[in-house]
Amino acid sequence: MTRRYDIFFEGRIAPGADLETVKRNLAACLKSGDRVVAGLFSGRPVALKRAIDRETALKYRRILEKAGARCRIEPAAETATAGQMVCPKCGHAQPTAAECARCGIVIAKFNRSQRETAGPPPAFSTVDGACAAIRRKNMITVVLGLSLTLLIASFWLKDRLPESAQILPELFQYPLQKATDRKPFITRAGGVTYHIFPRYDYELYGMVVSFYDSTGWWDITHKFLWRDFLNIKDICVLYANNLRRNIQQQMRFKSSSYQCHFRPRGSGSAAFMATCLSNNHLLCDDKVIKRKIMGAKRGDQIALRGYLANYRSSEGGFRGTSTSRSDTGDGACETIYLTDFQILKRANPLWRGMFTLATLLTAGCLVALIAIYLSASYRVRTRPSDPDGADAAGRAEPTFNAKIILQLVALLVLLYLWVRVQ
Repeated sequence: MTRRYDIFFEGRIAPGADLETVKRNLAACLKSGDRVVAGLFSGRPVALKRAIDRETALKYRRILEKAGARCRIEPAAETATAGQMVCPKCGHAQPTAAECARCGIVIAKFNRSQRETAGPPPAFSTVDGACAAIRRKNMITVVLGLSLTLLIASFWLKDRLPESAQILPELFQYPLQKATDRKPFITRAGGVTYHIFPRYDYELYGMVVSFYDSTGWWDITHKFLWRDFLNIKDICVLYANNLRRNIQQQMRFKSSSYQCHFRPRGSGSAAFMATCLSNNHLLCDDKVIKRKIMGAKRGDQIALRGYLANYRSSEGGFRGTSTSRSDTGDGACETIYLTDFQILKRANPLWRGMFTLATLLTAGCLVALIAIYLSASYRVRTRPSDPDGADAAGRAEPTFNAKIILQLVALLVLLYLWVRVQ
Protein backbone atom coordinates (compact mmCIF):
# COMPACT_ATOMS: atom_id res chain seq x y z
CA MET A 1 0.00 0.00 0.00
CA THR A 2 1.36 3.47 -0.98
CA ARG A 3 2.34 5.62 1.97
CA ARG A 4 0.27 8.79 2.31
CA TYR A 5 1.33 12.17 3.73
CA ASP A 6 -0.22 15.28 5.27
CA ILE A 7 1.00 18.85 4.74
CA PHE A 8 0.80 21.21 7.75
CA PHE A 9 1.47 24.94 7.94
CA GLU A 10 2.18 26.68 11.26
CA GLY A 11 2.75 30.26 10.13
CA ARG A 12 6.51 29.97 9.66
CA ILE A 13 8.14 31.93 6.82
CA ALA A 14 11.57 31.80 5.19
CA PRO A 15 14.40 33.78 6.86
CA GLY A 16 14.52 37.34 5.54
CA ALA A 17 11.10 37.08 3.88
CA ASP A 18 8.58 39.88 4.32
CA LEU A 19 5.42 38.70 6.10
CA GLU A 20 3.00 40.79 4.01
CA THR A 21 4.65 39.64 0.80
CA VAL A 22 4.37 36.00 1.89
CA LYS A 23 0.68 36.51 2.70
CA ARG A 24 0.04 37.97 -0.75
CA ASN A 25 1.94 35.09 -2.35
CA LEU A 26 -0.06 32.54 -0.39
CA ALA A 27 -3.30 34.26 -1.36
CA ALA A 28 -2.30 33.89 -5.02
CA CYS A 29 -1.21 30.25 -4.60
CA LEU A 30 -4.21 29.16 -2.57
CA LYS A 31 -6.68 31.41 -4.40
CA SER A 32 -8.10 32.46 -1.04
CA GLY A 33 -9.24 35.72 0.55
CA ASP A 34 -7.29 37.80 3.07
CA ARG A 35 -9.22 36.40 6.06
CA VAL A 36 -8.48 32.81 5.09
CA VAL A 37 -4.78 33.55 4.68
CA ALA A 38 -4.69 35.42 7.99
CA GLY A 39 -6.08 32.31 9.67
CA LEU A 40 -3.05 30.34 8.53
CA PHE A 41 -0.84 32.53 10.76
CA SER A 42 -2.75 31.83 13.99
CA GLY A 43 0.19 29.84 15.38
CA ARG A 44 -1.70 26.54 15.30
CA PRO A 45 -0.95 23.84 12.71
CA VAL A 46 -3.32 23.92 9.76
CA ALA A 47 -3.62 20.93 7.46
CA LEU A 48 -3.37 22.17 3.89
CA LYS A 49 -3.56 18.70 2.34
CA ARG A 50 -4.14 15.25 3.77
CA ALA A 51 -3.43 11.74 2.58
CA ILE A 52 -1.52 12.58 -0.61
CA ASP A 53 1.36 10.63 -2.14
CA ARG A 54 4.98 11.60 -1.53
CA GLU A 55 5.64 13.11 -4.99
CA THR A 56 2.59 15.38 -4.77
CA ALA A 57 3.50 16.42 -1.23
CA LEU A 58 7.00 17.42 -2.34
CA LYS A 59 5.56 19.47 -5.24
CA TYR A 60 3.28 21.34 -2.85
CA ARG A 61 6.19 22.03 -0.55
CA ARG A 62 8.30 23.46 -3.37
CA ILE A 63 5.44 25.75 -4.38
CA LEU A 64 4.98 26.99 -0.82
CA GLU A 65 8.71 27.58 -0.41
CA LYS A 66 8.72 29.72 -3.56
CA ALA A 67 5.98 31.78 -1.92
CA GLY A 68 8.23 32.22 1.14
CA ALA A 69 6.32 29.85 3.46
CA ARG A 70 7.73 26.91 5.44
CA CYS A 71 5.50 23.83 5.69
CA ARG A 72 5.82 20.44 7.38
CA ILE A 73 5.24 17.05 5.77
CA GLU A 74 4.23 14.17 8.01
CA PRO A 75 3.12 10.61 7.34
CA ALA A 76 -0.66 10.52 7.32
CA ALA A 77 -2.27 9.20 10.49
CA GLU A 78 -3.68 5.71 10.39
CA THR A 79 -7.24 5.48 9.12
CA ALA A 80 -9.88 5.20 11.76
CA THR A 81 -11.92 2.00 11.82
CA ALA A 82 -15.47 1.59 13.02
CA GLY A 83 -15.86 3.00 16.52
CA GLN A 84 -12.66 4.95 16.26
CA MET A 85 -11.70 8.54 15.48
CA VAL A 86 -8.58 10.45 14.33
CA CYS A 87 -7.55 13.56 16.28
CA PRO A 88 -7.82 16.61 13.94
CA LYS A 89 -4.74 18.20 15.57
CA CYS A 90 -2.15 15.44 16.08
CA GLY A 91 -3.63 12.65 13.92
CA HIS A 92 -3.78 10.11 16.75
CA ALA A 93 -6.23 7.24 16.13
CA GLN A 94 -8.26 6.20 19.18
CA PRO A 95 -11.73 5.05 20.20
CA THR A 96 -14.37 7.75 19.71
CA ALA A 97 -14.18 10.24 22.60
CA ALA A 98 -14.70 13.91 23.41
CA GLU A 99 -10.98 14.48 24.02
CA CYS A 100 -7.74 13.28 22.41
CA ALA A 101 -5.83 10.80 24.53
CA ARG A 102 -2.48 12.00 23.14
CA CYS A 103 -2.66 15.84 23.01
CA GLY A 104 -5.65 16.39 25.31
CA ILE A 105 -7.67 18.76 23.10
CA VAL A 106 -11.45 18.89 23.23
CA ILE A 107 -12.40 17.69 19.76
CA ALA A 108 -15.63 19.68 19.28
CA LYS A 109 -14.10 22.90 20.64
CA PHE A 110 -11.00 22.54 18.44
CA ASN A 111 -13.08 21.95 15.29
CA ARG A 112 -15.31 24.97 16.04
CA SER A 113 -12.28 27.19 16.62
CA GLN A 114 -10.72 26.09 13.34
CA ARG A 115 -13.89 26.88 11.38
CA GLU A 116 -14.32 30.33 12.92
CA THR A 117 -10.68 31.36 12.56
CA ALA A 118 -9.64 30.00 9.21
CA GLY A 119 -12.92 29.55 7.39
CA PRO A 120 -12.97 26.81 4.80
CA PRO A 121 -9.66 25.00 4.22
CA PRO A 122 -7.79 26.47 1.24
CA ALA A 123 -7.34 24.29 -1.76
CA PHE A 124 -4.95 24.38 -4.69
CA SER A 125 -6.63 24.28 -8.05
CA THR A 126 -3.79 22.30 -9.64
CA VAL A 127 -0.16 21.84 -8.75
CA ASP A 128 1.05 23.14 -12.11
CA GLY A 129 -1.16 26.22 -11.97
CA ALA A 130 -0.36 27.20 -8.38
CA CYS A 131 1.67 30.40 -7.90
CA ALA A 132 1.36 31.20 -11.61
CA ALA A 133 0.64 34.83 -10.74
CA ILE A 134 3.87 35.02 -8.74
CA ARG A 135 5.90 33.61 -11.60
CA ARG A 136 4.28 35.99 -14.08
CA LYS A 137 4.94 38.96 -11.82
CA ASN A 138 8.59 37.99 -11.34
CA MET A 139 9.07 37.51 -15.07
CA ILE A 140 7.43 40.86 -15.85
CA THR A 141 9.62 42.58 -13.24
CA VAL A 142 12.77 41.18 -14.86
CA VAL A 143 11.64 42.28 -18.32
CA LEU A 144 10.76 45.72 -16.92
CA GLY A 145 14.25 46.12 -15.47
CA LEU A 146 15.90 45.14 -18.76
CA SER A 147 13.62 47.37 -20.84
CA LEU A 148 14.23 50.36 -18.53
CA THR A 149 17.99 49.87 -18.90
CA LEU A 150 17.65 49.74 -22.69
CA LEU A 151 15.29 52.74 -22.62
CA ILE A 152 17.77 54.93 -20.74
CA ALA A 153 20.72 53.88 -22.92
CA SER A 154 18.86 54.36 -26.21
CA PHE A 155 17.39 57.70 -25.06
CA TRP A 156 20.89 59.19 -24.83
CA LEU A 157 22.34 57.45 -27.88
CA LYS A 158 19.52 57.95 -30.39
CA ASP A 159 20.21 61.70 -30.74
CA ARG A 160 23.99 61.61 -31.16
CA LEU A 161 25.13 63.99 -33.89
CA PRO A 162 27.26 62.36 -36.61
CA GLU A 163 30.95 63.16 -37.04
CA SER A 164 32.21 65.12 -40.04
CA ALA A 165 33.35 61.90 -41.72
CA GLN A 166 29.71 60.76 -41.84
CA ILE A 167 28.44 63.97 -43.45
CA LEU A 168 27.28 63.88 -47.07
CA PRO A 169 29.31 66.20 -49.37
CA GLU A 170 26.21 68.19 -50.36
CA LEU A 171 26.01 69.60 -46.81
CA PHE A 172 29.34 71.39 -47.13
CA GLN A 173 27.86 74.01 -49.46
CA TYR A 174 26.08 77.25 -48.56
CA PRO A 175 22.33 77.74 -49.13
CA LEU A 176 21.33 78.74 -52.68
CA GLN A 177 19.20 81.87 -52.91
CA LYS A 178 18.03 83.64 -56.06
CA ALA A 179 15.29 85.99 -57.18
CA THR A 180 11.91 84.35 -57.78
CA ASP A 181 9.20 84.96 -60.34
CA ARG A 182 6.54 83.30 -58.16
CA LYS A 183 3.61 85.66 -57.53
CA PRO A 184 1.84 86.04 -54.17
CA PHE A 185 -0.75 83.33 -53.55
CA ILE A 186 -3.31 82.18 -50.97
CA THR A 187 -3.50 78.92 -49.04
CA ARG A 188 -5.44 77.56 -46.06
CA ALA A 189 -4.45 75.56 -42.96
CA GLY A 190 -6.42 74.82 -39.80
CA GLY A 191 -9.41 76.78 -41.08
CA VAL A 192 -7.32 79.95 -41.45
CA THR A 193 -6.52 81.72 -44.75
CA TYR A 194 -2.90 82.77 -45.40
CA HIS A 195 -1.49 85.19 -47.98
CA ILE A 196 2.02 84.11 -49.02
CA PHE A 197 4.46 86.67 -50.47
CA PRO A 198 7.47 84.82 -52.01
CA ARG A 199 10.73 86.82 -52.07
CA TYR A 200 13.42 84.37 -53.18
CA ASP A 201 13.79 80.81 -54.42
CA TYR A 202 15.70 78.96 -51.71
CA GLU A 203 17.53 75.64 -51.43
CA LEU A 204 19.28 74.37 -48.30
CA TYR A 205 21.31 71.26 -47.39
CA GLY A 206 22.01 70.85 -43.68
CA MET A 207 22.10 68.67 -40.60
CA VAL A 208 19.32 69.03 -38.02
CA VAL A 209 20.79 69.86 -34.60
CA SER A 210 17.49 70.74 -32.86
CA PHE A 211 13.84 71.33 -33.71
CA TYR A 212 10.54 72.57 -32.31
CA ASP A 213 7.24 70.88 -33.18
CA SER A 214 4.57 73.55 -33.52
CA THR A 215 1.80 70.96 -33.94
CA GLY A 216 2.29 69.34 -30.51
CA TRP A 217 -0.53 69.58 -27.96
CA TRP A 218 1.88 71.28 -25.54
CA ASP A 219 2.39 74.24 -27.90
CA ILE A 220 0.24 77.25 -27.02
CA THR A 221 2.16 80.01 -28.82
CA HIS A 222 1.38 79.06 -32.41
CA LYS A 223 -2.06 77.47 -32.16
CA PHE A 224 -3.73 79.49 -29.41
CA LEU A 225 -1.96 82.84 -29.21
CA TRP A 226 -1.15 83.47 -32.88
CA ARG A 227 -3.58 81.04 -34.55
CA ASP A 228 -0.75 79.98 -36.84
CA PHE A 229 -1.38 76.52 -38.34
CA LEU A 230 0.86 76.95 -41.37
CA ASN A 231 4.20 77.03 -39.48
CA ILE A 232 4.29 73.33 -38.56
CA LYS A 233 7.89 72.95 -37.42
CA ASP A 234 11.08 74.91 -36.78
CA ILE A 235 14.38 73.21 -37.52
CA CYS A 236 17.84 74.47 -36.62
CA VAL A 237 20.55 73.24 -39.00
CA LEU A 238 24.31 73.40 -39.46
CA TYR A 239 25.99 73.45 -42.86
CA ALA A 240 29.21 74.33 -44.73
CA ASN A 241 32.19 75.28 -42.52
CA ASN A 242 30.58 74.31 -39.22
CA LEU A 243 30.26 70.73 -40.43
CA ARG A 244 33.76 70.68 -41.95
CA ARG A 245 35.17 71.67 -38.53
CA ASN A 246 33.04 69.13 -36.61
CA ILE A 247 31.41 71.97 -34.64
CA GLN A 248 28.36 69.80 -33.87
CA GLN A 249 30.47 67.86 -31.33
CA GLN A 250 31.64 71.02 -29.55
CA MET A 251 28.33 72.85 -29.09
CA ARG A 252 24.95 72.34 -27.43
CA PHE A 253 21.74 73.21 -29.31
CA LYS A 254 18.15 73.64 -28.20
CA SER A 255 15.07 75.01 -29.97
CA SER A 256 12.28 77.00 -28.36
CA SER A 257 9.03 78.16 -29.97
CA TYR A 258 10.77 80.85 -32.07
CA GLN A 259 14.53 80.59 -31.52
CA CYS A 260 17.49 78.23 -31.73
CA HIS A 261 19.78 78.48 -28.69
CA PHE A 262 23.38 77.32 -28.78
CA ARG A 263 26.33 77.40 -26.42
CA PRO A 264 29.80 75.82 -26.31
CA ARG A 265 30.52 72.61 -24.46
CA GLY A 266 33.18 73.07 -21.76
CA SER A 267 35.75 75.67 -22.79
CA GLY A 268 33.89 76.41 -26.01
CA SER A 269 34.85 76.58 -29.65
CA ALA A 270 36.36 79.59 -31.36
CA ALA A 271 35.81 77.87 -34.71
CA PHE A 272 31.99 78.15 -34.57
CA MET A 273 30.50 80.33 -37.33
CA ALA A 274 27.04 81.79 -36.70
CA THR A 275 26.72 82.37 -40.46
CA CYS A 276 26.72 78.59 -40.99
CA LEU A 277 23.73 77.96 -38.72
CA SER A 278 20.12 78.82 -39.49
CA ASN A 279 16.80 78.51 -37.69
CA ASN A 280 14.09 77.82 -40.24
CA HIS A 281 10.34 78.36 -39.79
CA LEU A 282 8.84 75.78 -42.13
CA LEU A 283 5.48 76.56 -43.77
CA CYS A 284 3.66 73.67 -45.39
CA ASP A 285 0.15 72.83 -46.57
CA ASP A 286 1.01 69.62 -48.46
CA LYS A 287 0.28 66.38 -46.56
CA VAL A 288 3.08 64.35 -48.18
CA ILE A 289 5.75 66.98 -47.54
CA LYS A 290 4.38 67.54 -44.04
CA ARG A 291 4.87 63.86 -43.11
CA LYS A 292 8.50 64.06 -44.23
CA ILE A 293 9.09 67.24 -42.24
CA MET A 294 7.59 65.78 -39.06
CA GLY A 295 9.77 62.67 -39.50
CA ALA A 296 13.03 64.66 -39.39
CA LYS A 297 14.93 64.15 -36.12
CA ARG A 298 18.11 65.39 -34.52
CA GLY A 299 21.18 64.39 -36.51
CA ASP A 300 19.31 63.76 -39.78
CA GLN A 301 20.81 65.20 -42.95
CA ILE A 302 18.17 66.97 -45.02
CA ALA A 303 17.53 68.92 -48.21
CA LEU A 304 14.71 71.44 -48.60
CA ARG A 305 13.46 73.67 -51.39
CA GLY A 306 10.91 76.44 -51.48
CA TYR A 307 10.53 80.17 -51.16
CA LEU A 308 11.84 82.60 -48.59
CA ALA A 309 8.53 84.33 -47.94
CA ASN A 310 6.57 86.75 -45.80
CA TYR A 311 3.04 85.72 -44.91
CA ARG A 312 -0.11 87.16 -43.37
CA SER A 313 -3.09 85.30 -41.91
CA SER A 314 -6.76 86.18 -41.95
CA GLU A 315 -6.50 86.32 -38.13
CA GLY A 316 -4.30 89.43 -38.47
CA GLY A 317 -0.86 87.89 -37.83
CA PHE A 318 2.16 88.75 -39.98
CA ARG A 319 5.68 87.33 -40.18
CA GLY A 320 8.61 88.25 -42.36
CA THR A 321 11.75 86.35 -43.32
CA SER A 322 15.48 86.92 -43.22
CA THR A 323 17.16 87.14 -46.61
CA SER A 324 20.73 87.18 -45.30
CA ARG A 325 22.83 84.54 -43.51
CA SER A 326 24.81 87.15 -41.57
CA ASP A 327 22.00 88.84 -39.60
CA THR A 328 21.37 88.07 -35.91
CA GLY A 329 18.68 88.59 -33.26
CA ASP A 330 14.95 89.03 -33.92
CA GLY A 331 14.03 88.62 -37.56
CA ALA A 332 17.17 86.62 -38.39
CA CYS A 333 15.27 83.35 -38.94
CA GLU A 334 14.42 82.10 -42.40
CA THR A 335 10.70 81.65 -43.07
CA ILE A 336 10.37 79.10 -45.88
CA TYR A 337 7.27 77.99 -47.77
CA LEU A 338 8.28 74.46 -48.81
CA THR A 339 7.81 72.84 -52.18
CA ASP A 340 10.07 69.84 -51.42
CA PHE A 341 11.67 68.21 -48.38
CA GLN A 342 13.94 65.16 -48.27
CA ILE A 343 15.74 63.27 -45.52
CA LEU A 344 18.99 62.30 -47.21
CA LYS A 345 20.46 60.27 -44.35
CA ARG A 346 18.97 59.34 -41.00
CA ALA A 347 21.04 59.39 -37.81
CA ASN A 348 21.29 56.44 -35.40
CA PRO A 349 18.52 54.26 -36.89
CA LEU A 350 19.48 51.29 -34.68
CA TRP A 351 19.25 53.24 -31.43
CA ARG A 352 16.00 54.88 -32.53
CA GLY A 353 14.56 51.42 -33.13
CA MET A 354 15.84 50.25 -29.74
CA PHE A 355 14.23 53.28 -28.09
CA THR A 356 10.88 52.46 -29.68
CA LEU A 357 11.13 48.81 -28.64
CA ALA A 358 12.19 49.68 -25.09
CA THR A 359 9.36 52.19 -24.72
CA LEU A 360 6.75 49.67 -25.83
CA LEU A 361 8.19 46.96 -23.56
CA THR A 362 8.34 49.29 -20.56
CA ALA A 363 4.79 50.51 -21.10
CA GLY A 364 3.54 46.94 -21.57
CA CYS A 365 5.24 45.77 -18.36
CA LEU A 366 3.82 48.69 -16.38
CA VAL A 367 0.32 47.96 -17.67
CA ALA A 368 0.70 44.27 -16.81
CA LEU A 369 1.93 45.02 -13.28
CA ILE A 370 -0.89 47.50 -12.73
CA ALA A 371 -3.37 44.83 -13.82
CA ILE A 372 -1.81 42.30 -11.42
CA TYR A 373 -1.93 44.69 -8.47
CA LEU A 374 -5.48 45.75 -9.27
CA SER A 375 -6.53 42.10 -9.42
CA ALA A 376 -4.83 41.41 -6.10
CA SER A 377 -6.29 44.53 -4.49
CA TYR A 378 -9.92 43.63 -5.13
CA ARG A 379 -10.33 40.98 -2.49
CA VAL A 380 -13.64 39.80 -1.16
CA ARG A 381 -13.53 40.25 2.61
CA THR A 382 -14.75 36.99 4.15
CA ARG A 383 -17.47 37.48 6.72
CA PRO A 384 -18.14 35.05 9.60
CA SER A 385 -21.72 34.67 8.47
CA ASP A 386 -20.64 33.90 4.93
CA PRO A 387 -17.73 31.45 4.81
CA ASP A 388 -17.69 31.51 1.01
CA GLY A 389 -16.42 35.10 1.14
CA ALA A 390 -19.21 37.02 -0.62
CA ASP A 391 -21.68 39.42 0.92
CA ALA A 392 -25.36 39.58 0.12
CA ALA A 393 -24.82 41.81 -2.90
CA GLY A 394 -21.75 39.91 -4.08
CA ARG A 395 -19.59 43.04 -4.00
CA ALA A 396 -15.80 43.12 -3.52
CA GLU A 397 -14.21 45.72 -1.27
CA PRO A 398 -11.11 47.25 -2.94
CA THR A 399 -7.91 47.84 -1.01
CA PHE A 400 -5.68 49.99 -3.22
CA ASN A 401 -1.94 49.55 -3.10
CA ALA A 402 0.45 52.52 -3.32
CA LYS A 403 2.38 50.58 -5.98
CA ILE A 404 -0.57 50.99 -8.36
CA ILE A 405 -0.46 54.77 -8.04
CA LEU A 406 3.32 54.87 -8.55
CA GLN A 407 3.13 52.66 -11.62
CA LEU A 408 0.27 54.69 -13.10
CA VAL A 409 2.33 57.86 -12.62
CA ALA A 410 5.38 56.17 -14.20
CA LEU A 411 3.26 55.06 -17.17
CA LEU A 412 1.88 58.57 -17.73
CA VAL A 413 5.36 60.12 -17.49
CA LEU A 414 6.69 57.54 -19.95
CA LEU A 415 3.90 58.26 -22.45
CA TYR A 416 4.46 62.02 -22.10
CA LEU A 417 8.20 61.69 -22.76
CA TRP A 418 7.52 59.39 -25.67
CA VAL A 419 5.25 61.96 -27.32
CA ARG A 420 7.67 64.82 -26.70
CA VAL A 421 10.84 63.16 -28.02
CA GLN A 422 9.30 61.59 -31.10
